Order: sequence, then C-alpha cells, then structure tokens
Amino acid sequence: MARPNYRLWDLVQSFSPAQAASLWVGEEPPEDTDCVAFLKPAIRQIGEWIMAETGTTDGVNRRNAKNRVTRDELVALAEKGGHQPEFLFPDKRNTKTVREDSVIATVAALLAQWPGGRTNWPSGKDLERAAQAIGVDVSDDTIRKVMNAAEELMTN
Repeated sequence: MARPNYRLWDLVQSFSPAQAASLWVGEEPPEDTDCVAFLKPAIRQIGEWIMAETGTTDGVNRRNAKNRVTRDELVALAEKGGHQPEFLFPDKRNTKTVREDSVIATVAALLAQWPGGRTNWPSGKDLERAAQAIGVDVSDDTIRKVMNAAEELMTN
C-alpha cells in the first residue's frame, strides 16, 4: 500500500474509522471502502479500537450513527495511549514529507510545460502503468492526489 500524502490529509478534519485506522499505520486509506471490516486484519483491529474509544461506527447499515471521528478526538486518543501517528503529529514525520513537497513542485513544473496544456495531461492510471514499467510502486490514486496538489500549486 502506498504511503499517504500527509500534506493533503493535513487538510482533513474528520475521518471515517477506516481512514483513521489506515492513516494511523502510515498507509493511504483505500478509496473503495469506509467499512473497517474490509481492512487488513492488523488495520481492522486499530479501526475497531478507534470506534470503541470514540463511540463511532463504520456507518454501514446504521442510520443516524456517529460515523466520523474528528482530528481532535484522534489526537486525544493518541495522547491517551502514548501514540504519535504521523498523520496527527506532523512534527514527528520523517523527511519524506519534504521530499513529497519537492515531488509536487516538480510535477507542477512538468505539467505547466505539458504540450497541449491541461486537456492533454496523462491520466493517473496511465502514469501508474508507466511507473510500474520502470519498477516504481505507486498507485494511480496517489498520482492523482499529487497531480491535484501540483495543479493547486500552479494556480496559487
């Protein structure tokens, strides 16, 4: 599983338990599920723990249930347990965050010079296949997030 782009996740203030559990262990949450039951066993256990501690559910077949947990609730839970997951504590992150920023800047510079402009940019899936062809393991979801962040950087 791909490493999360913390720069983007830093903007999020509430999470599904599945997102929180995945980010807690340093993995990009799957986009195809918000159900803790479908996560890998070790991540599922963290998701179940988060739900039990915060009174949330995964929102599956439960109307009017609390199915989001706030960043503040997660920080309090982490501090209570003596944990410091990177997505909640930016100062505890390793140097990859700096590298991610430089990748976004590089992608922005490349896209700004792309022949034909925005309408001719390659898709995230096309870039994923190209990356795999040279032995780089990166998901199209991560590529799209980087492209979106690069596009945002270009417009600011």
